[in-house]
Amino acid sequence: MTGHTPLASPAYSAEIADLARTAAVIGPLPAPSCSAEARSRVCGSRIRVDLCVEAGRVTYYGHKLNACQIGRASAAVLASSIPDQGLDDCRSALDALEALLRKEQPLLPPGWEALQALAPVADLRSRHAAARLPFLATIAALEGCDHIIIAR
Repeated sequence: MTGHTPLASPAYSAEIADLARTAAVIGPLPAPSCSAEARSRVCGSRIRVDLCVEAGRVTYYGHKLNACQIGRASAAVLASSIPDQGLDDCRSALDALEALLRKEQPLLPPGWEALQALAPVADLRSRHAAARLPFLATIAALEGCDHIIIAR
């Protein structure tokens, strides 16, 4: 039998798998300044992001994550890039991620170069929501929300 399977896609590369494993060792924070949860209607992925924030900048990041490999990889990229970043920085990073998912070549914001690892996800439209999920939850947390965001 021939055909294209998602696991044969570059979106499921060794780099994505390594990032996904990294996300597994990140846990929730014991006393976050703010938190928010997001879930995807498409794949059922779910993340609760905990942040400690001082002067509008993230000092610590944690999460509770139940997501596919793409969602976990995206959370790992976010976790490695978010320290000392603020709301506008995270919004710019989400804009860059969305451009990557449209197969554009955006100028990645300073400190967010690791987003490039998620570029192969552009070929899997059904996983775009999972890739965006950690960013949506983090933005909601930074906006001071403590509620669930539904990603499409």
